[in-house]
Amino acid sequence: MHRLYLLRHAKSDWSNIRLSDFDRPLNARGRRSADAVGQYLAQGAYALDLIISSSAQRTRETVARVLEASGLDVPVRFDDGLYLAAPQTLLDILAEVAADAEHVMLVGHNPGMHALGMMLAGSGDRELLDDLHAKFPTGALLDLDLGGLPVSDIRPGAATVRRFIKPKALLRGTDQA
Repeated sequence: MHRLYLLRHAKSDWSNIRLSDFDRPLNARGRRSADAVGQYLAQGAYALDLIISSSAQRTRETVARVLEASGLDVPVRFDDGLYLAAPQTLLDILAEVAADAEHVMLVGHNPGMHALGMMLAGSGDRELLDDLHAKFPTGALLDLDLGGLPVSDIRPGAATVRRFIKPKALLRGTDQA
């Protein structure tokens, strides 16, 4: 079974107005959220073959904290093309994933991640789909079941939403928001 995980970077710090958008780090809430998502992954015995992440500072930090908190040892590929990418660009990047990578995480930014999630999600629990359509918050993790399709062959509407994990809910003790 092939899986795609879409992770929006955790909350970033806007306090230093001299930093470019690309160079903004996580704020304290973002660090807590990324840690909570990593702990959630560790508890669920998630397997990942590859993480593809935007190279922006806040996505790099999100990935580092998620990996540290989860204990997962996963190859990470940073790609400048994911920075504020449109959904079609994200699909093009996924099309390059090797067929043997069955569990892939894409870490990026809105509005592209939200639009990609909505584009791919063709089925799943109605409440999860409604939540996804409403908002893709910072630090949220969308778990998509691709059935037998390799990540590189994913098409609009072909995925089933399994979970939509929001850090705010994790931090208050439930994986549902």
